[in-house]
Order: sequence, then C-alpha cells, then structure tokens
Amino acid sequence: RTPMAETKADMAGAAAIAAACAALADLDVRVRVTALLGLVDSVPGHDSQRPGDIVTARDGTTIEITDCDADAQLVLADLLDLARAHEPDAVVDVATVGPGAITALGRYTAAIMGNDQHLVDALLGAAARAGEPLWQLPLADELARVLESPIADIASNHMDAGGDTVMAALFLRRFARSVPWAHIDCSGPAFIPPPVAKPIWPLGGTGYGVRTLLSWLEHHVAYAG
Repeated sequence: RTPMAETKADMAGAAAIAAACAALADLDVRVRVTALLGLVDSVPGHDSQRPGDIVTARDGTTIEITDCDADAQLVLADLLDLARAHEPDAVVDVATVGPGAITALGRYTAAIMGNDQHLVDALLGAAARAGEPLWQLPLADELARVLESPIADIASNHMDAGGDTVMAALFLRRFARSVPWAHIDCSGPAFIPPPVAKPIWPLGGTGYGVRTLLSWLEHHVAYAG
C-alpha cells in the first residue's frame, strides 16, 4: 500500500492545474481556461463510504461503491460533469488515481488515456517538448462491461479486472461523454521517494504536469494564431 507520507501527493493533480493557470498570465498565453479543483478531505468518519453503498453523482448517475479506496474518481466524475456545463472545447484532468500506473510505467512516467486521439496526441507532444515522460495506456472497451452494476448505473471499480488505472479511466469516460477529454494519471512522477530520487527527479513533490499543460496551451495558441 502507499505509505501515508506519500498521500500528501494525492493533491498533486489539483496543484498542477492551479500552478499551470497561475503561470498563464506571466507567460501571456492568451487562451480561455477554466480550472476546476476537487479540494476534498478524505479521512475516516462516521459517514465514511462502505462497500455496497450507492451514491448519486452530480449528473444523476448512481454509483455502487465497490472499492472504498477508489474515492478520487468519484470527485473527478463530478468535476467532469461540471466541466461539461462550461461547454469547453476540451477537458484535461490531472490526478493521482491509483498505483496501477506506477506498476505499469514506473516512477518517472505518467499515464494518459482519453476519448479523443487528437487531444491525446497533442498532450503527448506537449509532454515531449516539456521533458515530462508520458505514455498512453489503452482504454480497453471490453473491460468497460466489468463496471456494470446490478443495483446502480455503474460500479466504482472492479478489483478482479486489474489495471486500476485503466478501470478508473473507463469509469471517468462515462462522465466526460462526448466532450474531447484526456485523463493524465501522474501517480508515479508526482512524488519521488528516496530510493528513486536523483538530480533530475528530486525527493518529494515534483510539480509534474505543469510544464506539459503550459506547453500544450502555448502550442495551441501558436497554432491557432
């Protein structure tokens, strides 16, 4: 399991979004960006979720809680629905969803998935220019049926399916619907523990994703211009 000291990095995605938006003005990147941050406190309490609970997402989707550790994607689901209400050209979320990305790609590389290959390719190119390793994982449609629930519209996860990073993205894809969307799971490079720290990957929080997002937005403005 993830050491408690590293759970501080659970806010790495929101921090990357906030930092990228703060830098846009300094860089004079003239593009309209709406930032949505899922700032919640995940601690034990009398009203904590339990397996078998049913929760209702912002868009009315009912979700069967099958994995209480898959809480981040519940927050992201509501954020994606809220983002769609702004009628964006594209939505990019950055989050530390699960350890599966670390298992697949190691500590230095983040994972990306999405419903629009042009958007995914643009972000892969931005990451390459920014020097932030990023790798596309498949959104396997045949696994999506594993999230079917007999008592709700969708299950939050399915442990037997494996690939928690892919399963989380398949879950989130439902809430992105037809809006071009990409999901960056930065669980690996968001926080570097002592054994794998090195000069270009210092110990602790790294700010992964900020440079990729800025590179993507700058390139988008330059291309549009």
